[in-house]
Amino acid sequence: MILILESESVTCNWTLIDFNLEEFLKTRTEGLNLGKLDVFNVCDILYSIKELFKIKEEIKILMLLYAEDNMCKKNQSNLRLIFRDYFPNARITIDKV
Repeated sequence: MILILESESVTCNWTLIDFNLEEFLKTRTEGLNLGKLDVFNVCDILYSIKELFKIKEEIKILMLLYAEDNMCKKNQSNLRLIFRDYFPNARITIDKV
């Protein structure tokens, strides 16, 4: 499965699709901006999406697309570590749009 996160500073759209490109889950949470959130807040957001928790091992690709200019390399590294721990089988990419 492929998880696409489109994060702005206020909101984050989560779209989970299967490899046939069919939508499996779509939800919205608080934005993943480590300039405003700490690691525990990001983890709380992850655990709040119950459907995602059930299938987190099946996610093979995670793409985080962000709009903020303040997503420095350190913040990207912190998010990558959090995602790597939560989605152990996923290849993770983080890119600015």
